[in-house]
Amino acid sequence: MLDLLITAKNEERVIDDEGIREEVDTFMFEGHDTTAVALDFALMMIACHKQVQDQIYEEIKSVLGDARAKPTYNDLQEMKYLERALKEVLRLYPSVHFISRNLGDDVVTASGYELPKNTLVHLHIYDLHHNPDIYPDPERFDPDRFLPENCQNRHPFAYLPFSAGSRNCIGQRFAMLELKAAICGILAHFVLEPVDTPSTIVLVVDLILRTKDPIRVNILQQFDNIFNEETDRHVDIFKEIDDQSCVPINPPITQLKLKTIAVEESAMGTNLQFNTEEEMSYKRAVFTIGDVLLYRLIHTWLIYKLVNFFSPKFFEEKKALKVLNNFTKRTANGGSQGVHEEVDTFMFEGHDTIFQEQIVEEMGLVLGNAPQKPTYKDLQEMKYLKRVVKEVLRLTKEGIKSKFVPRE
Repeated sequence: MLDLLITAKNEERVIDDEGIREEVDTFMFEGHDTTAVALDFALMMIACHKQVQDQIYEEIKSVLGDARAKPTYNDLQEMKYLERALKEVLRLYPSVHFISRNLGDDVVTASGYELPKNTLVHLHIYDLHHNPDIYPDPERFDPDRFLPENCQNRHPFAYLPFSAGSRNCIGQRFAMLELKAAICGILAHFVLEPVDTPSTIVLVVDLILRTKDPIRVNILQQFDNIFNEETDRHVDIFKEIDDQSCVPINPPITQLKLKTIAVEESAMGTNLQFNTEEEMSYKRAVFTIGDVLLYRLIHTWLIYKLVNFFSPKFFEEKKALKVLNNFTKRTANGGSQGVHEEVDTFMFEGHDTIFQEQIVEEMGLVLGNAPQKPTYKDLQEMKYLKRVVKEVLRLTKEGIKSKFVPRE
C-alpha cells in the first residue's frame, strides 16, 4: 500500500507527504485494533455455532486439500462460506460501530428531518445492522444472509462495517484476508467451544466496539481425532488376532498409549511409526529402566553410585537412558533441561499405565446406538467409564491377557 501511495505522489501528483502520513496513520491505528476485535467476536460466534464451525472446517479442507496447508491469496478468495460467516460477525459486531460526517450540503432525511450544511452527523452502524426491517430476526447468527440471492434487494449502504463512499476503509480487503487467514490457521489446529456467549458479554462504548471483559472461548486441540485415529489402528490389530484363544493385551495397549502421546498433533509433537526401530528401542528402554529401578530398590546398597557402578545392571541402565534421552531431546526440540524432564515424565509414565475396557451401555447413552467417533465432550460425559478406569488404576497389574470377541 505504501508503494502505491508513493507512486501516486511521484508519478500522478495526486497526494503529498502529509496525505501519505495521514493514510499510514489511518492504516496503522485502525488496522490492528479493529481487526483484533473482529477476530475476538468471530471466534466467539464460531465457538457458539458448531454447525458453522464444522462447515468452515470442511470448506478449508475442500479448498486446501490438507486443512493444515498454508492458504494462498487465491485459496482465501475461494472460501465463500467463511467470508459469509465473517460478514455476519461484522454485521452483529461492527468494529467501528459509528462514523461521523460533516454535511457538505443541506439534507432532508427520508423521515423529514432538515439538516443544514456543515452539520456534524453521527451514523450508528450498530443500530443499522440490527434493524429488523433490513435484517429479520437481527440477533440470529446466519451467514446465509450474505448469499448473493439474499443481498440483491438490500440497499448497498445497509451494511457498513468498513464505512462507504469516498471515505471508506482503505484496508477492508486486507482486513478480510487477514481474518480469513487467522481463522484458517486456528481451526486447522483447534476446536472452539463456547465459554462466553452473546447473552453473557457486555458491550461498552469506545472508539471501537469492545466488551467489558475479555472474550473467552475454550480452545481444544483436535485430540479427539488423534485418539480416534490411533484407536482405529488398534481395533484393526485386534481384529487380526481375535481368532486366537488368548492374547496378551499389554503390548498393543502400550503401543497405543505411546503413539497417542507422542503423535505429532498431540502432547509431545512428534511422530512414531508402528513397529519402527525407534519405537521398539524406546519401548525396550522404558521396560529396561523399570526393571533396573526395581532391581535397585530391592538391592538397597546400590543407592551408592560407586557400588552401583559394579552392578550387572549398570551398563543396561546407561544404554537405556541414552535411548530415552536421545528421544527426549528430539521430542523437546532443543528445549531446556526442565522441558526435557517434563517430556521424560509425560512419555515414561503416560503411555504405560492406562488400561481401558469399553462400557457399552454408557457409550450408547452418550453416543447413541449408531457407531460414531466420540468428541472431547463425549469423553468428558462418560462418568462411569471414568470411575472404572480409576478403579483399574488402583488394582491393575502388568501383563494382563484377554480374549477379544468381535462386537456386532
